[in-house]
Amino acid sequence: MRTVPRRILIAAAVVVAVLIGLLAALPRLLDLESLRRRILASAEASLHRKVEAGAIRLQIFSGLGAGLENLVVHNPPGWESPDLLTAKRISVKVAFLPLLSRRVEVKRIVLDSPALTIERAPTGALSVDDLMKPSPGASAGAAPPASSAAAFLVSRLVLERGAVRFVDRKVSPGRTVTTAVEELRGEIADVGGSAPARFDLSARFLASPGSNLSLRGTFGPPKAGASFGEAPLAASFSARGLELARLAPYTGAASDPGLLTVDGKADGAPLGVLRVAGAIQLQPRGATAVPAAPSVAAAVPAGTTAVPAAPSVAAARSTVVFEIEPRLVFDLLAGAREAAPSSPRLTLDAPRAASVAAFRRAVEREAFRALFRDAGGSFERMSERMTGSPRHARAARLRFNRLGLSARDER
Repeated sequence: MRTVPRRILIAAAVVVAVLIGLLAALPRLLDLESLRRRILASAEASLHRKVEAGAIRLQIFSGLGAGLENLVVHNPPGWESPDLLTAKRISVKVAFLPLLSRRVEVKRIVLDSPALTIERAPTGALSVDDLMKPSPGASAGAAPPASSAAAFLVSRLVLERGAVRFVDRKVSPGRTVTTAVEELRGEIADVGGSAPARFDLSARFLASPGSNLSLRGTFGPPKAGASFGEAPLAASFSARGLELARLAPYTGAASDPGLLTVDGKADGAPLGVLRVAGAIQLQPRGATAVPAAPSVAAAVPAGTTAVPAAPSVAAARSTVVFEIEPRLVFDLLAGAREAAPSSPRLTLDAPRAASVAAFRRAVEREAFRALFRDAGGSFERMSERMTGSPRHARAARLRFNRLGLSARDER
């Protein structure tokens, strides 16, 4: 009887040895080069861009997975920036047992030194415009299969030393202006399921070396047939010591405005209507931090245009609530720079109101009245003052009328 446990132990040892031998031999048994070519071909078909990568390595003893080196996603011809996305290394770890049921559950993805570059052409087109549109085959009424959402899950995505760059060739004709978020680090969890993904990120933006930006919250998933940019977002953010002088190409400021600190929350959709509530504090260069005057913006539904007006109002540290369509931000910034040199600023008398909501509407009404008069009663010139283009004249007229203003009375 004593031989039975011994034989069991010997058999178990043999099985373990065979399994270890098989795992050790996997890199030689698998055609990793063929796998690399299939991965790149699939990525190119999805992104409609040339995709290149270095060697692919199978990882076993540190956890079942694979690593890909020197990934490059090229931009289509015609863009000044050669690459849309680069990464020094991508490591993917998967759970073994779900693979037996033909499910891929990714335990961890590590992106080492990823860099995303978004370029805006002189025409205003973005290098990622095609990626932000819904898939041509998507149908608003067609729901994805129930199993598709759970077919690919990512438990944890880790970012190390990342960067996001906005290369702008429109804001200042004849030159290229680059604004970057650097030293991007953090984690994104629960990606690909039916529940929102969670993220916790930090980075550097408009500041000297160090981390001054933090972002936490949830994102997605998008509704059936909706684009990725229309997925719901709920986040809290903090930006400390933003050097506003670096935004001079957009603001046209001749002197250094100082350091800006912003804390707040955002709720909505990045490419839909995004509701933002927060506190703003401005510190002039060489001075102690002092509360800034409130920056007021009106509620703006998707498809209309915001008025970049900020009255001078003496107040304590202010809480600001506004809604805006983020896709218009680039146009608004460019429009501010391209405004007529004879009237670069809009000056208003700060109205009084019984509530913050009434004050906000009163400010918008005064801004539209001042813009209309400054444009000589022309909605085309008024639209050009607001957005840098006369094509929003109809939207400006509609909003003008909804505010209870009359073109005949104001002329």
